[in-house]
Amino acid sequence: MPNEPGEGSARRVKKIGYPCREFGTVIWAYMGPGQPPGPPELEWVHLPENHVFATKRLHECNWAQALEGDLDSSHVGLLHSNLNKDVPSFSYGWRPDGSYNTIGHHRSPGVETHETDFGLWVAARRPSRDGLFYWRATALILPFYTIIPPSGDSPLHINVWQPMDDEHTLVWSIEYHGGRPLTDDERARLGSGQYAHYGPDDALPATSEPGGRWRSKANRSNDFLIDREMQRTTNFSGLRGFWRQDRAVVESMGPIADRSNEHLGASDLGIARFRRAVLQAARALSNEGKLPPGLEPRTQRVRAVAALVPENESWVDRITALSGARQGEWVPAP
Repeated sequence: MPNEPGEGSARRVKKIGYPCREFGTVIWAYMGPGQPPGPPELEWVHLPENHVFATKRLHECNWAQALEGDLDSSHVGLLHSNLNKDVPSFSYGWRPDGSYNTIGHHRSPGVETHETDFGLWVAARRPSRDGLFYWRATALILPFYTIIPPSGDSPLHINVWQPMDDEHTLVWSIEYHGGRPLTDDERARLGSGQYAHYGPDDALPATSEPGGRWRSKANRSNDFLIDREMQRTTNFSGLRGFWRQDRAVVESMGPIADRSNEHLGASDLGIARFRRAVLQAARALSNEGKLPPGLEPRTQRVRAVAALVPENESWVDRITALSGARQGEWVPAP
């Protein structure tokens, strides 16, 4: 301190430092106790850059509130739905013959969860044909990585819900393919602003504020640019793009939603299990010094999976068998 006379308190003041490592175009910092367990083994950070498409955006609410939407598979058939019944409401799990997501109770899927060494599987079951069920299993790698299953040979999607403070979250949306480079058509679609990523015209001018490079033109101050004519004629929400629809729902609750009067239903099972897992992990770390699930790098070698499973077979066994991330190997989803 240049204005402190003599030695003053300079010898008593210590700065806090965290070990960092840069790879996969990301700077990783370990902020936990003891020595770092090793660099992350999330599949996308070890792929060539042409296999990956990534964007960021700022959410003005707490990270857990924002993440929970990824664990609610039933919202897709409502929030992201089109009013034209001849047009598929969303881009995955749909077939022209109406199988998988459009048969029977596709808007009310059965939801089950399974705890793992990386965190949690949250799986939604929809009826298919010939005694098969269509299972979509989202992987939650604690604390804040959610991997969404693909359809066919399309890329996987991972969201990183990185807390900035109690009321702001930096969301990394990452699309990647473990077996090949992304095509020009895929990159154009991902950059269009219609799905989980920002479009070229969606961002406000950058500022020097934290997160100031990733602020959206659509926000609470302008009702997320809702289009009432679109809502009457085209889609359920009147909002352009999946990311905007999701963001409007989680941010409209306020920065920190009051859960004291909340009534969770059967479709909220994944959310309830997530909350319990986070609280249990926090208590175990505080009381016993036990590191949370998902921190051990080897447990992060996982892909989210969609599969057709006979009624009398275990979805957990089928999903587990298909979910190991092996770079260069790729089994198309149904």
